[in-house]
Amino acid sequence: MSTRRCRSHSRPPHQRDRAERGIPRRRTSWVEWWLHGEFINLKGAKISKSSGGGVLVTDLIDLGYHPLFTGTSLLQAHYRSQVEFSWEAMDSARIGLRRLLVSLHGARSERAGVLGAVANDHLDAFDQAVSDDLNTAKAMAVVTAASRDDSLSDSELATSPCTSTRSSPSA
Repeated sequence: MSTRRCRSHSRPPHQRDRAERGIPRRRTSWVEWWLHGEFINLKGAKISKSSGGGVLVTDLIDLGYHPLFTGTSLLQAHYRSQVEFSWEAMDSARIGLRRLLVSLHGARSERAGVLGAVANDHLDAFDQAVSDDLNTAKAMAVVTAASRDDSLSDSELATSPCTSTRSSPSA
């Protein structure tokens, strides 16, 4: 995975500036690791402040799109690949995120439980996707598959991967 320390001076100056914007009165960095993705394109052209052809968060909100839809849309592509912004992609992200939230809604009120074999398989698949050069598109597909898996209980869906108790050690 391509990550760099925020205090690295091997990056172009504008990257250091972005990382340091969050520390106006503090002496510590607000982020330890910085990951820079590829460009987001709109109608084939790179979205940038200098071109003036971007879509603002306020524009998205005015059109009824929650900012999380943008993040969900961007997670559908690998961070090293360029993404073409489109309203169709935003609609797809809206539908996908709503479906995911609806399917996980029952798990919110459940207490965390012990993960069974099927839940462990989903967790391992997620770990493999994220470990594969931060393949968020594949990781999101795994999360969606887990949310649709009728064999998983709400308590398994409610269990955080960071604090889960596995029913058997995985190889």
